Amino acid sequence: MRETTMTNLRQVLQRLRIKEHIRSISSAMSVHRRIIRKMDHIALEKEWLNLDNAMPSDQEIEAAWVGVKQEKKAHILDQYQEKIIEWHKENITTIVMERLLQELFQCSIDVQVIRRYIQKHIPKAIEPVMVRETTPGKDADVDFGDLGVFEDEDGICKKVYLFSLRLRHSRKAYRELITDQTSRTFNKAHIHAFEFFGGVMEYIHPDCTKCAVIRSSIENNGLNRSYQSCAEHYNFIISPCRPYTPQHKGGVEKDMDYVKRNFAAYFRAHQKALGVKTPKFAALKIAFEKWQKEVDDVHIIQGVGRSPSEIFTSEEKNCLKALPKERWESIIWAQCSVRVDWRVMWESSYYSVPYQFIGKQADICATTSTVRIYHNHEEIALHERAVKKGEYKRKSEHAPPHKEAVLQCSREGLLELSQEIGSHTYQYVKKMLSMPGVDKLAPIRNVLELAKEYGKESLEKACKRALLFQMTSYREIKNILRNNLHEMPEVEASQKKNDKIISFSTTQFKYARDPEEYRTSKQSSWDETWEQLHPVSKYGSSVFVGYLSAQTDNQIDELIQQEKEAQARGEKGPLAGRIPEPTEAWKAWNLQQASKHSR
Repeated sequence: MRETTMTNLRQVLQRLRIKEHIRSISSAMSVHRRIIRKMDHIALEKEWLNLDNAMPSDQEIEAAWVGVKQEKKAHILDQYQEKIIEWHKENITTIVMERLLQELFQCSIDVQVIRRYIQKHIPKAIEPVMVRETTPGKDADVDFGDLGVFEDEDGICKKVYLFSLRLRHSRKAYRELITDQTSRTFNKAHIHAFEFFGGVMEYIHPDCTKCAVIRSSIENNGLNRSYQSCAEHYNFIISPCRPYTPQHKGGVEKDMDYVKRNFAAYFRAHQKALGVKTPKFAALKIAFEKWQKEVDDVHIIQGVGRSPSEIFTSEEKNCLKALPKERWESIIWAQCSVRVDWRVMWESSYYSVPYQFIGKQADICATTSTVRIYHNHEEIALHERAVKKGEYKRKSEHAPPHKEAVLQCSREGLLELSQEIGSHTYQYVKKMLSMPGVDKLAPIRNVLELAKEYGKESLEKACKRALLFQMTSYREIKNILRNNLHEMPEVEASQKKNDKIISFSTTQFKYARDPEEYRTSKQSSWDETWEQLHPVSKYGSSVFVGYLSAQTDNQIDELIQQEKEAQARGEKGPLAGRIPEPTEAWKAWNLQQASKHSR
């Protein structure tokens, strides 16, 4: 009998002992008159209305009240009670019970009657709960929570999640707002949590998310390799919960519910009052940081009387393990298959592997700068990490034997083959391909074939010399190699460039004949005309004829002037300090011309 009922019965009995009327008692106590009459009947029988007798005890009242209680009416299902209990233990539904009662006992009864009968006569057993004892610095629970859709800086709506790592003893939690649940984000949030707490706990209990557990088993041998590497670096033990048992980490589950009901509900209601349909993610972050400082850190835990921050500072902070000296570099592991084009794809980028592994499984271990590829725990390839989608990281030694025939069919393939020879060959081929309106694939193939006849090193030197003299043809490379010009020292080659091979500028172009000749009737002699068309070279540019020799001398004079000006400024000029002297033939010719004009 409940305490409130017993108290009411004693008060009713006390009022009956002083001869108070039944209607007055019912009005004063809000008790039905049927109950008062029943109590009056019991009191008369037990002689409790006699004031000379003492008030009965609670046990006596309860025994008398229960003893005169009317017998229960029989239920139609009472005769099948044992069978119904048996079916209930076998987890047979009430719908099936209705059909069985009809078929076996010809008892037609509504399914709702069966359900009410089970609830009343077969109540669910209440399982006891063990209060889990906590040790400072030992355990922490991890979980993700969904906060809904928010708008980012670019106006794109994205789903936002809440990462929470909560210490079991102090109830203090590190929370972070994220927009994805990838392994990289999961591990990075752990690092931020350790640095936030200033230490590492002994055990971390995640659920069976793929960021932590790839495959759940009794031995827990399906842990995510990236997460396992993080645990080894920070020296904590991963202890995942069993599948479909969130109560094993009920603290962090309750923390998620606390954030959603306390903060998220308030934030959305506040944004709605301001007329915002989809809140901004930036506003969410600002409001969340403020809520954690002003509400969460100072709230008092019911039944404990202290805040999480107070318990953490006084009891748990000093019990955490020290952080390692270096921050862990995030490592991502993934599995993929080697394609027929002897490469693997990871995060929309491609990486080559030796063609012998086509069709086999490979493990990718990626850091922020490198990508390592393994097969059966043996490294088979190492690449720099791609920085953009669709990028192809390739090494020539991974290609099959017929690779050159394939690569020679395209501009990209020829550039790749030239890069294997050297940087100067690559620049020379690139320069040939840049010529507009001309298909240079065939001559470039011939240039690269010279590496088989003369060697890659010789071809690299020849391309370097050709770039120095601004050449862009296969025949010029062939002549350099045939005449061993690629072995010429760079100093001599540079000097010859300045002395003989000078590029011409259209701004310095001059007509071979003076325009004044067309404005006069004076006829020049053959010697005078040839003297103007074929002057003696000033600097020995004998490879040119006619006015081109004079044009070259003019350009060299300009280069000398630029060299002198650069030397005056203390800088390096175009001739690198080597100023050519006029030839003896030019000096004699110049004296001859001067003597003619002096006559």
